[in-house]
This record gives sequence, structure tokens and C-alpha cells, in this order.
Amino acid sequence: MVYIGIDLGTTYSCVSVIENGNPKAIHHDDGKNIVPSVVAYGAEILVGNPALNSNIDMSNVLYGTLDVSILEMIGNNVDVIAVTGDIHLGGQDVDGRIMKYALTEFKKGSSYDIYKRPRLIRKLRTQCREAKEFLSNNIEQTNILMEINDEVNLKVPLTKSQLNQLCSDLFTKAIRQVDLALNTAQMTSNDIDYVILVGGSARIPRIRELLTEKFGRDKIKLDLNPDEIVSHGAAIIANAIQISI
Repeated sequence: MVYIGIDLGTTYSCVSVIENGNPKAIHHDDGKNIVPSVVAYGAEILVGNPALNSNIDMSNVLYGTLDVSILEMIGNNVDVIAVTGDIHLGGQDVDGRIMKYALTEFKKGSSYDIYKRPRLIRKLRTQCREAKEFLSNNIEQTNILMEINDEVNLKVPLTKSQLNQLCSDLFTKAIRQVDLALNTAQMTSNDIDYVILVGGSARIPRIRELLTEKFGRDKIKLDLNPDEIVSHGAAIIANAIQISI
């Protein structure tokens, strides 16, 4: 019998299985381990990349959240010491800040009203998310690009420094949840052995910098894939349940 772990994420989703005793993410038809958490409704229901590439209305499955957990592991036993979070704070909030900035800059040189074209708004949100991802991969500057029509195009430069300024309050709120979790557990950063980053937004350099300042560089686990770690953990738990049965 095969047990799987599923992570239905805000932006991407991932499925893992246990193979030779270790969790492994399943490759999809396009060769990637993750698929967009998007559903398109029309004559048929499309999920993932087919939905993104379709010409029918789309909606995200979930909205971004921030979750912080402190766990204690002794042998094979895992105890949850503290859990905090913010259901109104996540990667899509960062995307929204970038999008607002892009629209503001675009309006400085054009009177075209993008808000009258919902499909363009969705496309722009995707471009803004991709800009965030580019800046999270050791790139100092990127451009938010979108073709509107034969005469009008959107091109807005965005630097890593600008991203930090646009989202500084969001990053501060995220770290406050870490502090709240520590206070709930009656611990300090010195009591934490490892910090595991989960989700695509955990790749944002400023988030990693703030966590490094709090816990120290050696405690931040950068060798784990943030997109796959939740489904890996779910697969491990499913396998453990199977063994116990």
C-alpha cells in the first residue's frame, strides 16, 4: 500500500510519496514537482497549468496565510509546543504590494485603465508574483512586463531594495508572529535548534535575513525545498501511521 502526503498550497500544490524510506515529490506531466493552485471553470473544470493557460475565468483555491509552529522532537515522538499565525498575511499580500506599485508607476505614463480588463489584472498579478520570485533568486533587479495591446505595454523596473521597502511592514508582522510563538512556548531564540522555512515566500531574502538576525545563520535550514517540505512531512506521517497499524 502506498501512502501519500498532499500540500494544497496558496500558490502551488505538491504531492509526495515515501520511496525507499525517504519522501519524494511526484513529478507532473510538465516535469515539475509543483503545480499552480488554480482552478478554471467553464465547459470543463481545469486545474493547475491547464487552468493558467485557458481562456476561461480562474480562481485561486486558497488565500495566503502565515503559520509559525514550534515542535519538540524526542526520538520518533513529535510534540507541538506552540502554534501562531496570521490568516490575513501571506505571499499574495507581497504580490499585491508589487502589483499596486506597478499600476502606480504605469499610470504615470499612460491613461489606459487596466482595471477595466479583469484578464489583464490576473495576468499582471502573475507577472508580479514572478518578479518576486526572480528577486528571491539572488537577482538584484527585474522588470514587470505585460503586453496590453499593439500600442500600449507595461514595463516597470523593480529592485530588491524597492521590494523590501514596499513590504517592510509585512515582513515586520511576520517576525512578530515568530516572537509570539516563542513567548507562547516560554522560549527564546537560543532554545531553538533549527528553523525550517516553508512555502515559496520563505525564499524572500529579507525574510531570511530577519530570521538569521534572530536565530543565527547556522540554525536556518536552507538545504530543504520550501515548496515540497509540507507534502514531505505529510508523507512521513502517513507512512508512520501505516507502520504503527
